[in-house]
Amino acid sequence: MFAVTPAPTAAMQDTDILLEAEELGIRRFSGSPFWGISLSVTPHQIIAVSGEHGSGKSALLLTLAGYMKFTSGKLRIGDAVLPRERKRSRRYVGLGLFGTLNELCKTQTVAEAVAAELKLAAGCPLLKKQYGEFAGNRGALFRYADDMLARWKVSVSSKTLIGDLTPDKRTRLGIALALLKQPQLLFLDDIETELTGEQSRLLWSDLRSYVTEHCCSCLVGVLRSEFENCADGVTPLD
Repeated sequence: MFAVTPAPTAAMQDTDILLEAEELGIRRFSGSPFWGISLSVTPHQIIAVSGEHGSGKSALLLTLAGYMKFTSGKLRIGDAVLPRERKRSRRYVGLGLFGTLNELCKTQTVAEAVAAELKLAAGCPLLKKQYGEFAGNRGALFRYADDMLARWKVSVSSKTLIGDLTPDKRTRLGIALALLKQPQLLFLDDIETELTGEQSRLLWSDLRSYVTEHCCSCLVGVLRSEFENCADGVTPLD
């Protein structure tokens, strides 16, 4: 397992809870994607949601991120209690690429994708608080975005079309975009589906480095694999 060195900030301590779910579940006429899920997430953790394809990983991750309604249980993200404060909870959440939910347009350039996400991120209270000098400074914001892309090894021309990116670069771009607003919870799904084993291992290592250095935790959907052993906690789904 990768070592975790806590790096608490003044705003959030290691003992604070970023996310807490109690007996969370969804029940529909067609069945129940998941039921009775309880977990607590504190800063600097990687939590794996593990299961085979069709086991409900994506549904659980999206519910924990506040993007899917649950029918039973309780959920708190930061200081927001869902479903009542769903809008407030979004400030704490960064969402990687989740299929058709937030898929990037293939005819869009990397620069266009960054500009669109920066427009949303610039209004985020957490980013404003930490990077107040960005207010009204378009150049500083784009330099900040360039640094984030470099951090996640998205070393491509800004004019590159999304459709021309490799699966690895597209996944990393999705992560970099999700982190522009400095969320405290990053949600990712199926990082093994399109990536090679080596690419997945390198990505996992970079995720570990990021959550170690920042007041952030990551919840990631994985197949039952070696990556379960690299997580700080595992929520298995059958």
